[in-house]
Amino acid sequence: MDLELLQSHGIVPLEVRLVYARDHAIQIGRRAYLKPQSGRRAYGMAMNLSIADIRRLYEGESVRDYQPVAIPVVESAHKYGTMTCYNLTGVPEGDKPNPEYARSLANLVRALGLPESYAREIDLFASPDRVGSHG
Repeated sequence: MDLELLQSHGIVPLEVRLVYARDHAIQIGRRAYLKPQSGRRAYGMAMNLSIADIRRLYEGESVRDYQPVAIPVVESAHKYGTMTCYNLTGVPEGDKPNPEYARSLANLVRALGLPESYAREIDLFASPDRVGSHG
């Protein structure tokens, strides 16, 4: 989640840290979501938010379909746990990658200092041969 985006909504998260979701891969259609996939990693920001802030974040039409799910995460080399992630639980039929969104997300991944290999993985969703397919 983009900290600037949160702050633009008046939300100041606590305990922000970089993590990766174990055995999950990012997928990008019209929106981004995590898909269980053995051996894969999906990187992101973990943070503590109030219930009121979470409700405000996920009340909009474009994010209403995201639901809280528990996912296994790694916070550092030796700190494993489970966190709640708001994720799409169903993907609309015929959902195709949004190249502009994929490029924007890859740029955010780079700005956050996440692995370049992860940014390149996201960039692939913007490639012409990927736009016509999904997953």
